[in-house]
Amino acid sequence: MGVFAGSITYRRYRVVGDLPEDYRNRFFEAIQKRIFREIDISSDEERTFGWVGVGDVLDLDLTMEKIFFGSNILLTLRTDTLKVPGAALKLVLRQAEKEFMTDTKKERLSKQDKEEIKEHVIKTLRKRLLPSVKGIDMVWDVSTATVRFWSHNKTMGDLFTEVFFDTFGLRLVPRTPYTAMADVGLSDEMSDRALKLDPADFVGSLSS
Repeated sequence: MGVFAGSITYRRYRVVGDLPEDYRNRFFEAIQKRIFREIDISSDEERTFGWVGVGDVLDLDLTMEKIFFGSNILLTLRTDTLKVPGAALKLVLRQAEKEFMTDTKKERLSKQDKEEIKEHVIKTLRKRLLPSVKGIDMVWDVSTATVRFWSHNKTMGDLFTEVFFDTFGLRLVPRTPYTAMADVGLSDEMSDRALKLDPADFVGSLSS
């Protein structure tokens, strides 16, 4: 969702810090190190994330031309989640335990038996599942130090700011009325006063 399709709502951030010299080459190398990788089905990881081409969660071939547009940097943060639903796990696990007890002629299962059965069931179910895929677009206008991220979800926002810092070494601050006033040069004192003002209605009431 984001730049080319889907919702037109986004969250804005201000970038804190200075761009390094030759930032395009520096950032390009950093992005390459954090390109998205798929979940390893044989492992127990439930989520992976990384950068892909803007608007295309399948595009892992990130070139300069795909990332840099004038003063803008365009990327999509892709996250894949592969988690066995609790209800399905519980049902299949019960069946597997019954079959194990029948095959081994055991009346009770040991703790080790239960752990091994559960591990086997989870691995089997993971091979049958498809990960939940989500891609959220980002546009960074380096000329204004402004980043737009097409999500208002707090969890995704926290992940995005973390990945952004890990990639570019720069911190993101959510744009608020306070930061906006700071950007136009208002002092902290004036910004505090402005935030305490009551809203005013400049449309006069119509006389009857």
